[in-house]
Amino acid sequence: MNSAPSSSPQQFPAEPDPRRRPVVIVATAALAALVTAVALRVLPDQLSGPERTIERYFGALENRDLNAALGLTQIRTGDDASTGHPDLGTYAPLSENGYDPPTEVKVSAVTQMQPGDARIPPGFFPTDTAIAQVQLKYQVNGQELEDQTLLVRPGGSNPFRGWQVYSAQPQITLTAGGTLTPEVNDKAAQSVSGRWQLNALPGSYTVGVADDPVFGSEPASALVRLTEGDAVDLRAVLKPELQQAVAAQVKAYVDECATSSEPAPEGCPFSAGSGYLVMPDELSWEVKSYPTLAYAVSDVPGILEVSTSSEGSMEARDARADTFADQVSFSVGGTARISDGQVEFTPDVS
Repeated sequence: MNSAPSSSPQQFPAEPDPRRRPVVIVATAALAALVTAVALRVLPDQLSGPERTIERYFGALENRDLNAALGLTQIRTGDDASTGHPDLGTYAPLSENGYDPPTEVKVSAVTQMQPGDARIPPGFFPTDTAIAQVQLKYQVNGQELEDQTLLVRPGGSNPFRGWQVYSAQPQITLTAGGTLTPEVNDKAAQSVSGRWQLNALPGSYTVGVADDPVFGSEPASALVRLTEGDAVDLRAVLKPELQQAVAAQVKAYVDECATSSEPAPEGCPFSAGSGYLVMPDELSWEVKSYPTLAYAVSDVPGILEVSTSSEGSMEARDARADTFADQVSFSVGGTARISDGQVEFTPDVS
């Protein structure tokens, strides 16, 4: 007797675990919140106007963040609108000591421009570039400055492209005598076509010469605006201990000359007036004052040029009577060889 075929139980899809739903909802909400947070952080900088870019640019300078500031710029590299960023190694450092950033930045006017504007050379920018001219004021070391610059936004119709500061690259240009190397904030300047220079962003920089066994320089600073930097002629100053050593040798040289009884001592920087007839062995010299010396860097390493900035005074007298007295002004010049801290002065008697 055949039994009735057995039927397998009907299979139904498993009910989703209701405990997983809150997890999925929470994860989705967290992802949405993250995307929203990123958008809220990034988009205002992209969608805002040129003023926000100016604020961020000068904020980067105040934070001494060279990379951040350059990230907001387009540096013009040629006579056309082509841009690029010079190597970071060519920039003056925004160091804590030696650099004073602009402060109290205020935008006074923003003028929207078009590539065909008469103030812009034809073809200078692509036709889809948004352009704005920004006028602003800021302070550097308490000095209030007025400045202006262009800001550009490539693909001007695309609101998600941010504005950037557009300008030629400002530079600090330095000159120094002889073999001295100028510095900006203790960073050596680069020699380019016979000039010393470093690229720089707006602010005030301390400039001087690199450590040298003979010379230092007087304190100086260079001011950089948005589009141009200062040119500074550094005045080399002989180190005090060497000044004293050279002055001592010059004094000894003059004193030795003063022991002569000649009206025109050989190899000396002074002589009696030619209008008097005096027997040489009856003439005496007296130093009334020594000259004030000036020093300059020579093109020859280790050689110092010595000259007179204020003349000295000698008096010649007739030893037989007081009827003759000749006041003589004189200068001293020559060179000083400096080696291992030792000084050897050689007068110029030509």
